[in-house]
Amino acid sequence: MGLLGASGPSSEELLDQFAVVHGLVPAAEVNEVDDLLPRSCQVVDAHQLHSRWSDYAVRRHAYRGMLPGGVEGVIAHVEIFGDEIYSDVFDIVRLPAPPDVVLPIIEIQGPFGGGLKAVGGHRTADVPFRMGKARKVSLPDVHRRHKARVARTDDPAAIEAVFNPGFVGWLATTDPPFCFELFDGWMTVFRLEHRPEPEERLYPALGDAAARFAGACRGLPGGH
Repeated sequence: MGLLGASGPSSEELLDQFAVVHGLVPAAEVNEVDDLLPRSCQVVDAHQLHSRWSDYAVRRHAYRGMLPGGVEGVIAHVEIFGDEIYSDVFDIVRLPAPPDVVLPIIEIQGPFGGGLKAVGGHRTADVPFRMGKARKVSLPDVHRRHKARVARTDDPAAIEAVFNPGFVGWLATTDPPFCFELFDGWMTVFRLEHRPEPEERLYPALGDAAARFAGACRGLPGGH
C-alpha cells in the first residue's frame, strides 16, 4: 500500500504476480472489453457507440487458467475512462457456467456506494432481465445489502437451492464483497469500485468467490 506519496505495486503488477504464482497465461483471445464485462455493465449503448462524444478508452490486463478454488477462467483488471464519461475500474473473473446450473439467470449486486452503474448506459438487448421479468430474492439486512434477482418464472425450490444458508452466509462475511452474474451460459464475479490503492488479497479472493458462486449455481450447500 502506498503511504504519504509512496506507491506500491499497481493492480497490473499484482495481477502479474498472481499469474506467475498460479501458472496463468495471457488471455490473448480477449479482444473486446465486452468479452469480459458482465451484461449488466456493458461499456456503451448503441446511441453512445455512434455518438461523436463516444471518446472512452479502455485498458485491460487479463490472464487465463486454473484459478484458486479449482475453476478455470479469465481474470482481469479493466479500466474505462474518457473526457465525457465517469471512469470505472473492474477486477473480474469470467468463466463458462457449469452445465448443471439449477437457474439460468442470476444477478447479485454488491453493496457499492451509489449502486451498480454502467459507463455510458446499459445495452438493453443484453441486460440480464427486462422490465417485469425479474423476481427479487430476499436476503437478510445483515448481508451488506446485497441485491439479488432471478427470473420471475423460476422454481422456488431451485431458488432456495442456490441461495442456501451456506452461500448466503458467506456473502455476509467475505471481504471484499463482490457482484455476481450468471447469464447466457457465462458466469462473472467482479468488483466495480473506485479505490485509492490496489489490494494484494483481491485476486485470490476473486478466484475463491468464482468457485463458490459456481457451486451455488449448481445448488451445492455453501457453494462447495
